[in-house]
Amino acid sequence: MKKFILIFCFFIAQNFFSQMAVTDVGATSQLAQSVSTATKSLTQLNNTYKVLQEANNKLQTVNSAVQQANHLQNIINKQKEAINSANQILNLAKKRKINLGTVNQDLKLIQGSINTVQALLRNGLFNMNDAERLQILNREYEKVEEYSSNINTTLIQSAF
Repeated sequence: MKKFILIFCFFIAQNFFSQMAVTDVGATSQLAQSVSTATKSLTQLNNTYKVLQEANNKLQTVNSAVQQANHLQNIINKQKEAINSANQILNLAKKRKINLGTVNQDLKLIQGSINTVQALLRNGLFNMNDAERLQILNREYEKVEEYSSNINTTLIQSAF
């Protein structure tokens, strides 16, 4: 019977394929080193991303300031144009009778817009978001442009 059980176990054992667990210490060490290197690379990449994000935020701030500076330059140019036209009207007024009341009023309104812009720059530049500042600058530019146009119209009418 022992022979029979032994033979039976032998035939049954042939149908089972088992493998002994083998660990490769070299491969495990290499995997651990790869994970460590990947973690360091990920940390460096994360730090680089933070630096780029900060640079992007600063760039957006600079772009906003440049855009606001362009609006200010446009307002200044319109004011210069209005002053030059007012000087020409003043020269014409010395030669003939011209109503200078509207020109004086328009120059005062331009000065009011300039004072508003200066107050915005002194007090509220950083209390507002970019959209609000640009909206105010656009509104003041439109006012200065309108008053400058009125002065130019008066100049043209006075020239004839």
